[in-house]
Amino acid sequence: MEEILLQVGSVVIVEDPDDIPRNYMIIGHRIINHSSMNAWDYVSVKYPDGLKRFFKHDKSYDYDDYFYFNHFEIEKVIHKNSIEAENLERK
Repeated sequence: MEEILLQVGSVVIVEDPDDIPRNYMIIGHRIINHSSMNAWDYVSVKYPDGLKRFFKHDKSYDYDDYFYFNHFEIEKVIHKNSIEAENLERK
């Protein structure tokens, strides 16, 4: 079976829970959200905002703005990353 998932770095439009289409950049695949224990095809962050860190009163921090979704929820692909990580040369 051929893998159909988009590569990390791809930017897509996904309708979020507020019914507002937003741009998200994919940062990971096949992941479990440990808060909900649900499995998802993708984990992403808002694009172009990126990941934001929220500080707590006890001086620890949390990442609250990950967005999890499945492949069928993608409304439109804005940018399809076509660079294979193993083909990148370090300079």
